[in-house]
Amino acid sequence: MIKNLKMGALALSLIFISNVSHAADIVEGLWLIENKRAVIEIKECDKGICGDIYWLTHDARKFDSSNPDESLRNQPLCGLRILWGFDKIREGKWANGRIYKADEGDVYRALVHSIDEDTLKVRGFVGVPMFGETQIWSRVTDFNYDRCEN
Repeated sequence: MIKNLKMGALALSLIFISNVSHAADIVEGLWLIENKRAVIEIKECDKGICGDIYWLTHDARKFDSSNPDESLRNQPLCGLRILWGFDKIREGKWANGRIYKADEGDVYRALVHSIDEDTLKVRGFVGVPMFGETQIWSRVTDFNYDRCEN
């Protein structure tokens, strides 16, 4: 009887731990970037998070024309992955990632940190975080922003 109770408790613990590890992080969702010209969808990818362009203003460039790889300059910006490779430090804080700045065609190291559930700090940098730029992104919903189409 006691052995069965211990096994049941162990099974419940494993289920709980499994669900906690796959629970959504506070940074997941739709984020309006600081200049309000794009919305980025941050989601779970591989072992961390990634971010793809979800929405663009009507007057935004439609193609990745600044990409250093000439063969990629005709790829649509809509749906383009601009955040990847992040390691979770703790809930709402991710490091060691990369951010692609499409208007320059450059890739930077990056940090993502939630200030609160509706505000995100995204820092791109070269070398160390001290040599970088921070943007504040705001959470939005798909009610106000339709997914762009390629």
